[in-house]
Amino acid sequence: MGRGKHERRRPRKSATQSAALVDAQAPPGATPDVLEAPPTTDESARAAPPRESIRRGLLALPGSLQVEDLILFAWIVLVQRLIESQIGEHLHAVATLGVAPRWVYAVVFGGLAVVFYTRGPADVDLNEATSRRCVLGLLGWFVARSYFAGDGQWLGKAVGVAFLVVLLVAPLNALDRLPRTGLGLRRTLVLPAQLVGNSVFSGMITPDFFRGSELSGVAPDHRLFASLVLSAFLFLYVVVAPRVMAGGEWRPLAWVVRLGVYLTALWLGRPPWLEFGW
Repeated sequence: MGRGKHERRRPRKSATQSAALVDAQAPPGATPDVLEAPPTTDESARAAPPRESIRRGLLALPGSLQVEDLILFAWIVLVQRLIESQIGEHLHAVATLGVAPRWVYAVVFGGLAVVFYTRGPADVDLNEATSRRCVLGLLGWFVARSYFAGDGQWLGKAVGVAFLVVLLVAPLNALDRLPRTGLGLRRTLVLPAQLVGNSVFSGMITPDFFRGSELSGVAPDHRLFASLVLSAFLFLYVVVAPRVMAGGEWRPLAWVVRLGVYLTALWLGRPPWLEFGW
């Protein structure tokens, strides 16, 4: 009888056994994806974001504009001129700490106080809530302006401002117990403060300010740069900060678009500091 009948055939390794052998030889923590061959150039090209998505993102930037931007634009270009003898003067009086009707102060500062001491949807924790109360930075702005102007009492003012800020933000430590307000209500409450903020900005940033006549404590060669920095931070604190406190987004590109609309409104509205003195 032939030897072939008595010889046993070697069993073929099944797919399961082969996979188990590969897993056993793989380094600890390796996943099956690591054992696969690296993607080819064509696969990498397909994984890259298409130009169409980038184009859609650029086209979506105008969508960053909100109702507040349109209201502020209309206020600067049209409304401020039409009712300048009525509400416009009252808002300017508030902006320059002058005499204005009590109801204007109640609307502006009352709305800010409600938003400041209530919890909005964006106040997820204490750090987020305190960072969004950046309107308090306006107090520091006045201290910096005093320092650049050569005021010898700027240090005492800085200590007083620091103490005041600590007192104002102290209630935020009980963030979980603060009343909650919706985003729509918060945006509505800070809108008057934005209009006043525009009056503050256009009232303080004058041609003399840009020339550095008020910054005697700064070297003449650096006065223009110092005035530009101060004006940028003033815009941040009086125009942007109320919306951020209400719960506005932090996206830089969105704020670049809004700044462009705001500057366009200033140019079209031609406030006095753009018309005269240059």
